This record gives sequence, C-alpha cells and structure tokens, in this order.
Amino acid sequence: MDKNSLIQDIKNDLNSIKKQVEITLAKLAVLESMIELDKKLGVSVAEPVAEPIAEPVAEPVEAPVEELGVRSEELGVEKLEPVAEPVPESEIELEEEITPHSSLLTPHCEAQALRNLMSVISLGDKFRFRHDLFSDSNDLFKETIEILNTIEEFDEAVNYLQGKFNWDAEDATVVYFYDIIRPKF
Repeated sequence: MDKNSLIQDIKNDLNSIKKQVEITLAKLAVLESMIELDKKLGVSVAEPVAEPIAEPVAEPVEAPVEELGVRSEELGVEKLEPVAEPVPESEIELEEEITPHSSLLTPHCEAQALRNLMSVISLGDKFRFRHDLFSDSNDLFKETIEILNTIEEFDEAVNYLQGKFNWDAEDATVVYFYDIIRPKF
C-alpha cells in the first residue's frame, strides 16, 4: 500500500466519521428539543439508559498520520468544533406558554381541522373512545362524530350526547372526549 492510497483511505475514514458525528449531533438536538417539549407539556420523560449502549469510542490518535509526515490540513479535513453546552432550562424564554391544549397548527389549518372532528382525534384516542364510550362500535362512533360536526354550540353537543348515551360525566374518558371536541364550538 503506497502513501497516497493510505492518505486517501484516511481522508475517506475521517470524512465518514465527520458525517456520522454530524448525524449524531443532529439526532441529539432533536432529542433535546423533544425532551424540552415533554417537560413543558408535563409529560414524563423516560429514564436515561443505565448502561452505555455501545462501547465508548476511543480518543483520536494522531500518531499514525504524523508518522507518515502528513498533517490533517493536507488531508482536507476540518477539525471538529466542541459541542456547545445545552442552555439551562431557566434561561430559555418562550414567546408563549405551551400547554397540553395549545395548538401547533396555523389558524387556517386549525379552522380546517375543526370542521371535521375526526381529523383532530388521534388514532389512539379513536380506539379509546370507540372502546370506552361507543361499545366497540365503529359505526356508532363515526355516526356520532358526523352528527357532532353539524352541531354549532358546545352545550347543544353535550345535550345531544347526554340524551343519546348514558355516560358518567365525571368519567376520565368522557371528560377527555369533551375536551377534544370543545375547540370546534
């Protein structure tokens, strides 16, 4: 193996490592954002992993490159900058407080979504409501949502639901269902 091919191999290895570091840093930034949002929403954040998932990466060794008489600048590889420390939560300022019922939709999208209640109910909630409130009847659930889509006032919707179903008004699922449909009215 000659010196030039070894230098090229090292360049390729370093570029590959650099890309992996950039991807990992991007994933870390996304994870940190998700954790911050979970904290703001009051959602329980998963416990950190007790053991490392993989073996720790060894510190970079520059001796082999120096032994070849090649400097890292000649390889065309930039030195990686240290990762900035995360900003403490106490220093983060939000323009508006995020609550569990805050909408992340634009006003136009929100208005469009609220015309059809089915579009604002998550898949998990659809299963929950169908099971807990509609006796596992998908047809009854869909029919009720279609009727609620035509009603203009929240009190009118509640009266309709109370007249049609014998729900306990203090049941957590019933309260949650009302919370989900309330923004439409």
